[in-house]
Amino acid sequence: MSDPLERLRGSASSDVPSLDAIKSRARRTQQRRYAALASGTLVVLLVAGIGLFLRTKPVSHGHVETASAPLASAVPSMSAPAEKAAQSNSFAASQPAPTVMRSSGALSADTAAAPDPLVVTVGATKHVPGEDFTLKVCNSASSSVTRSFPTTQRYDFEVSTKDGRPVWKWSAGQAFPDIVTSETWRGKECKSWTAHWDGRASSGQPATPGSYNVIGTLTSSPPRRTAPVPFCWNMCG
Repeated sequence: MSDPLERLRGSASSDVPSLDAIKSRARRTQQRRYAALASGTLVVLLVAGIGLFLRTKPVSHGHVETASAPLASAVPSMSAPAEKAAQSNSFAASQPAPTVMRSSGALSADTAAAPDPLVVTVGATKHVPGEDFTLKVCNSASSSVTRSFPTTQRYDFEVSTKDGRPVWKWSAGQAFPDIVTSETWRGKECKSWTAHWDGRASSGQPATPGSYNVIGTLTSSPPRRTAPVPFCWNMCG
């Protein structure tokens, strides 16, 4: 008759795995864990790389360029107003720049200032002893013309030698109130002012006989000066 305890001990010893089997199973479990962890890390890196690619990819013609069609479909397209504005900017950039016309310094007939309708002349008439100078200002226009004056003075005369040295000035030593006034010429109207020169220089000494120039000035603002007009004082060689 066999021992029942001996059978039980044999059955228990056959159900317990060996140490090598336990180590082998543990290694396989650890390898599967490492593989799962590596796979998860790879997926995270792939997703992060795709997101970075989508952010840094330039936008062209209102659409986002992506590496594949599925990713492109996930990005919303530009709205209609923004796309229209982008097309408008693109059209404006393609147009040639406007040409700027530059002049050589002379004004064209359209932009040149209109000529002053007031014609200013001066004349000299012998009046012993001395000369009478007359400043004549005529309005060549058909309409009225008004000029302002910084003082009550309306005219002036200057006598100089042929080489331009000043000899006499009518207004020298005179005082005029600093009152802004005005003068009006009707259409085609002329106005004249006359002053007498006694033949003496501003120093009081008699001028040397000979040829001189006289310049008349309308003392408006701005003033109008005539060209020098020659005359003979006392005797000309």
